[in-house]
Amino acid sequence: MRVSTRPGSSVRALLADRKVKLGAEDTVSPAVTTALRAGLRIKVTQVRYRQAAEDQRIEQPAGQRVEDAGLLIGTEQVVQQGHAGVVRVVYRYRVVNEKDDSRAEVGRNVLQNPAPTITHIGTRTPPVETAQPPPDPTTPVAEPTPTPQPEPDPTTPVAEPTPTPQPEPTPKPDPTTTQAPPAPPTYSGSISCPQAASVTIVVSGSGPVKLSMSPGGSHSGSGSTSGTGTLSGGGSVSFTWSGDSYSWSAVGAQCNE
Repeated sequence: MRVSTRPGSSVRALLADRKVKLGAEDTVSPAVTTALRAGLRIKVTQVRYRQAAEDQRIEQPAGQRVEDAGLLIGTEQVVQQGHAGVVRVVYRYRVVNEKDDSRAEVGRNVLQNPAPTITHIGTRTPPVETAQPPPDPTTPVAEPTPTPQPEPDPTTPVAEPTPTPQPEPTPKPDPTTTQAPPAPPTYSGSISCPQAASVTIVVSGSGPVKLSMSPGGSHSGSGSTSGTGTLSGGGSVSFTWSGDSYSWSAVGAQCNE
């Protein structure tokens, strides 16, 4: 920083005027109390700190060879494949005028431990096979003696095989026989009246319909039929019907189904 002219003022005033804030480790040359004069050069050295992490490789350990009595001599088996490790190192950098000046390690964390390659070496001796001598061609080979079979007893009756019973054939339906249509379902209900009333019930259907009322008698028709039951002092009309639907009406009192 070069000052062209600021007579009567100091380096500290100039830095404040230019909004230059000094840190705890910052330095100014010449001293901040130095009076300004034409051509004076002022050097400000700023010191800052930052942290950064860096992943580093941990070398793979040397391989291990272990004797194994379960393996035959001359055979090997890798039971663990080795690998390198990774460690994360945290550094604190000293930055002078926005350039890294030095660094110091402040922490580390192992992300992956290294592991050696482990190989098992066989130590078991294979079994010795005993050679069998070849057969002597001059030695006669004994023929197997046949087992005598007992003669059948002519007095013992021979059991006859039991015949397997055959299932009776299922009779086929006679196509000339006319099947009777199923009977229509029957429903029931009742109408209750607190006072004297005349209750009329109408039954409708797509075919023959029937209605039986108590009181009211029996009624039937094709497509629809109806009947009326009279309650002289209140009570209920019970009915059964067959058809697709029914409806009712009452005269003389407010009745409920």
